[in-house]
Amino acid sequence: MDAIEHAPTATVRQLQRAASDACDGARASPGHVRSLRATARALASPHGQDILGVMDLRRRADGEHTYIRGVVDNEDFKIIFLQSDAQAELSGRMRYVMVDTTFDVVAPGAAREGVSQAGIDASAAMDYDWHHVSFVTWVYSLNRAVVVLRAMVIGKCREMYSEIFSFYFRNAMMHGLDAPVAVVVAPGRPRAKKPFVAVLLDFETAEHDGAFRAMSRTFGGSPADFHGRSIGCRVHFIGFLLKKCGNDIHHPFLRSVVALRDSPPAGGMTEVVARLSALKDTANAAGETKQATALKWLLHNRAAREAAFPLSSCTLSRTEVLAAGQTTNAIESLNRQTQLEVKQQGSPTLLGAIRALMDFDATTMLEVLPKGQAFSVARSLEGF
Repeated sequence: MDAIEHAPTATVRQLQRAASDACDGARASPGHVRSLRATARALASPHGQDILGVMDLRRRADGEHTYIRGVVDNEDFKIIFLQSDAQAELSGRMRYVMVDTTFDVVAPGAAREGVSQAGIDASAAMDYDWHHVSFVTWVYSLNRAVVVLRAMVIGKCREMYSEIFSFYFRNAMMHGLDAPVAVVVAPGRPRAKKPFVAVLLDFETAEHDGAFRAMSRTFGGSPADFHGRSIGCRVHFIGFLLKKCGNDIHHPFLRSVVALRDSPPAGGMTEVVARLSALKDTANAAGETKQATALKWLLHNRAAREAAFPLSSCTLSRTEVLAAGQTTNAIESLNRQTQLEVKQQGSPTLLGAIRALMDFDATTMLEVLPKGQAFSVARSLEGF
């Protein structure tokens, strides 16, 4: 048992040999060794065996798996990057991208193995559930939305989003994407043909500044140089405000804040902050605590404020903001299709979901880039 506890990722045959050496040549039952190894793995990984299975699959592909591109496993968050060569190639061609989070792709609680019941009870409802984050671009020539990167994640925080965006921009830059035109690049470095413009985010993602940090890390400059390039979905923003107004679409508070987004004042973001502060004081005086709390949050969360009022950052033109999109309907439709594909292909475990997504993306990319770099599903499926 000591040998298994110290090497929970070893193969059954290796552990059988270790057990035999420790027991004067006695042969250990393979089934018993597997059971002991499962227990040791659960203790070694508080997020269960599912991520260990992914890491083992990638290890057996010598780190060159054609779909599982990387695994980040630390105490604060977990990320599994999923991207084919064809998806990476397409990401380098697109100046705009949308990002959204989907739930219910992997079965709820699938990552809780090895976590005590007390730990689960003390956590938030989905702290130990895998979430699916997708990067989607609109291919105008085909009039369709296409996924260019997926990530399975646990632990949504600024550092996690920074890792995901860094991965996306780094790979896209290797395939032709470049820094925005307004950002100064290193002296002597030639510019690529596709300067990045903006990313459209669901409002939950927009509240973190990981995208700004990732752009700065990849393209150069400071995070402030990219303020205004992360756009919060207008429909999501209105939905966020509607809840504070009793779902009254004609409420004066809602109309005032939306007008501030769509018709930016001459004073830019400084004037936006001043007007939001005045609206907060008015809401407080009227006893509208929900509205006042929402504005207080916007005033203190710069990432969310920059995303909510993109025109006031004076970074993008109105045409560029409109080109990024007003809704995430296209990506949400793809997310629903994703859930359906996983459900139809089998058990929604982590590995089961990854296999279903890999099949789906392989088929899609063969349609999108029929002459481009398609990836071999057969090779990727080895070991599932």
